[in-house]
Amino acid sequence: MNEITQDEKRIRIAKACGWIEVQPDCTGYRLINGNKWYDAVPDYFNDLNAIAAARKSLTPDQRERFAQMLANQLWISCGNSKSISLTYHGVFQLIDATAAQHAEAFGKAMSLW
Repeated sequence: MNEITQDEKRIRIAKACGWIEVQPDCTGYRLINGNKWYDAVPDYFNDLNAIAAARKSLTPDQRERFAQMLANQLWISCGNSKSISLTYHGVFQLIDATAAQHAEAFGKAMSLW
């Protein structure tokens, strides 16, 4: 299986958030419910604001899965699927997670890769 590039992952996140007509060279895309074009696909892996905006599109169940994926990525024990029990150290690991860690967790939670 081929490794997915970071640009492809960015495009998949954008599409999961409702963007359409993503150009393969990441030069433009537009909202599914609008016609505004942008210069580039958001840099979800380096921009916490971009991935925070993407997270707003998650349903409550998807948010739970995202939290589990992020915690698993940071080697934090989540307990059962309905209750994430963290120490203060674990909470600060989540707070300090990078944009790249959030983007990976988002993609895994949404089964994008």
